[in-house]
Amino acid sequence: MLPATHIEIAAVVIACQGRILAVHNARWGSFTIPMTKRRRWQDPAVLSGVREEEWSITATRAVAEVLGRTLPKEELRKSLSQVRQYKQSDIDGIWKLYDIEIFQFKVKEEPPLAPGVIAEWLTPGEFQAREPMSPTARFLLKELAKGKKLAIAS
Repeated sequence: MLPATHIEIAAVVIACQGRILAVHNARWGSFTIPMTKRRRWQDPAVLSGVREEEWSITATRAVAEVLGRTLPKEELRKSLSQVRQYKQSDIDGIWKLYDIEIFQFKVKEEPPLAPGVIAEWLTPGEFQAREPMSPTARFLLKELAKGKKLAIAS
């Protein structure tokens, strides 16, 4: 089992016509890209067995929470990049090891959002220049830009 200070996250860049969907996270008090923790659970059939959610399922769940709809199983099969970062949490101040798998979901036109979701479509430059914005989301987008792994052109 992983220590409590090890967090696994799937983050998804939802891209449309040169813009990225920035979603408001009320707990953080800022906008970010959709992301969610990878689920782990004790397998009741195996005494010492721990199950881990597939990364693609975690990423699909992050998108579904924002768009309020299902996706085909093959839609988010492969991540764009992996980022490992040891940093102090802005929420609780505890130092944690973050393993983040970054995925991309491209859409041709802006999809409707799930009820209650507050979001805005931003260019990469606006994502870096606007506030309040999650430092983690900015960091992840910069990492993708460095490696030229993000394709959001219209």
